[in-house]
Amino acid sequence: LNTKHLIYHNPILYNLPLILIIEMLGLPQRKGEKVNLFDPLMKNVTQRFGPQVAEMLKPTLIQLQTLRDDLIQPIKFCSDQKMLERIIAESKTYLSIWNSICQNFVFGSDKDSINVSFTWYDTYTGERRVSLQPADEYLAVLYNLGALYNEMGVQLASTAGDRFKEANNCFLTASWIFEKVRVEVVSRKIFSAGIDYTEQNLAMYVHLMNAQALYSTHEKVKLSMPDKYNLLAKLSKQTAVCYGYVHKYSMSQPISQYASPKGFSNVLQVNERMYTAQAYYWACMDQQARCESTGVGMGKAIANIMKANEVMEHLKGLEKNMNPIMTTQYKTLKDLYLKTQDFLVKKNNRVHFEVVPSRPDEIDVMSYGKPISIEQELKQSFEGQAILARMVPLPVQQLEEEYKAGIRAIINEAFDITNKIEATQAEFLTGRNLPAVLYAVSVEEDLPEDLWQKIAQCKMQCTIDQLAELIAEAAAAADKNKEALNKLNAEIDKEEAQDKEMREKYGDKWTRQPSGEINGTIRKQLEYYAQKFAQGKEADDKVRSIVEVNQKQFERLEMDKADLVAGIPRSVNSSKFLSPSAIK
Repeated sequence: LNTKHLIYHNPILYNLPLILIIEMLGLPQRKGEKVNLFDPLMKNVTQRFGPQVAEMLKPTLIQLQTLRDDLIQPIKFCSDQKMLERIIAESKTYLSIWNSICQNFVFGSDKDSINVSFTWYDTYTGERRVSLQPADEYLAVLYNLGALYNEMGVQLASTAGDRFKEANNCFLTASWIFEKVRVEVVSRKIFSAGIDYTEQNLAMYVHLMNAQALYSTHEKVKLSMPDKYNLLAKLSKQTAVCYGYVHKYSMSQPISQYASPKGFSNVLQVNERMYTAQAYYWACMDQQARCESTGVGMGKAIANIMKANEVMEHLKGLEKNMNPIMTTQYKTLKDLYLKTQDFLVKKNNRVHFEVVPSRPDEIDVMSYGKPISIEQELKQSFEGQAILARMVPLPVQQLEEEYKAGIRAIINEAFDITNKIEATQAEFLTGRNLPAVLYAVSVEEDLPEDLWQKIAQCKMQCTIDQLAELIAEAAAAADKNKEALNKLNAEIDKEEAQDKEMREKYGDKWTRQPSGEINGTIRKQLEYYAQKFAQGKEADDKVRSIVEVNQKQFERLEMDKADLVAGIPRSVNSSKFLSPSAIK
């Protein structure tokens, strides 16, 4: 049989629906009560961080309060997609701001914490659930965001036109969200927060989202690649598997006590069996295509369509509980599969077909769609984020100012000592024109009078002993500078160690900015001063070396005039003085 001819031109199969209309399921959102976040947060910021920081953070806190007031009321089925997109965007913004708030503030009942109660209602029982934990507030809004993404996916999948890829992304994003909530609930063991937060309910929602994502992918493939029968069979089979898991969880306690057994459960069974039958139908189409090219395999095709009819037969007991759309869909597909079976059997009455049909392989839902990068969007930037990241409590601010002032005083004192020593050394060397004065001797029989005057002046102002004393003072000052820097670095290390110890002890309650970040600028300043001190010491060492090399010449300047003249070398052939180079 020519498969394409069979599908598009044979009267029996001409009415094959392009889209399998299944009952897509919306999810209820949790309802919350209003709570005043602005006033206690503003008061806490003012007390801990000062009125200036509070004023800078005020627009962010107003936005936080406004967003929460808008998000606590569940929305009903919304035909306006723009409105739905706006609420989703507001939810993500609120979660991003709230996450930063949780990192910088401590909530609880003690006097040093922000005492705020968060109230949400369970969607199954309507019970009022109150918590003091900000993480529960985050989970409640995140839970509702998953329901909103599911609602958007349902609308896109129901919209005329090819919107199945967008719907698939919405369902996968909702699946990621409910799995994140489930992991958080299990890790924190908050099982007393109602049926919404039971592991069974959250796992059921994850599988439901995967099932509806697979449905969207199935319809997308059927529209764009209608001859990919094997792929369609795999997608149908895995969709049925997911609906089977959802049905299993819906029948477990405590969900089954509140879910309508004739509503929710029947819808899931119908969806599971319809997609199981369709998986066998696509397997039949695949075998026909293979038979067309190889001439063998028609027996498997007939066996698969017979299995599809067997599955549809099992839906008879649920027909009375189907809504009109599902009833029409059921009858159309049942008629299609029966006529397809009769047509194939009559045309191939000599073919020996296998009793056991081929089973389509399972398929990974994530392979046929990528969820929106919701994890990054929940950490989006917002106005005031930089302020929250840099907030430092008032006592810490005061300690920092005192700390910086003390460091500046020590550094300035060290610099003053160094500058005085360097000024004294410079004045001594430049004021006496040393060592050039040693070469300004005459070759005449007598030394010039002005040279004797300079020597006398040098003796009066500074001796070699005084110069050695100055050099020793410079070395002592260098040691003192080094000791001061080491002491400052040790104090910083000690303070950072204490901050680390408090952070490990109190965990999230220790909300001050890490000392390592605060002290970065101070450490850079100390490194700069250390470099300057090292340069000063290097200059002192050079002066010391020069003095040591020329020590004998300096000692000669302290001799009497007669001894100094007698000590000047004379030429062998005359009484002329040696040249200045000889004296050097």
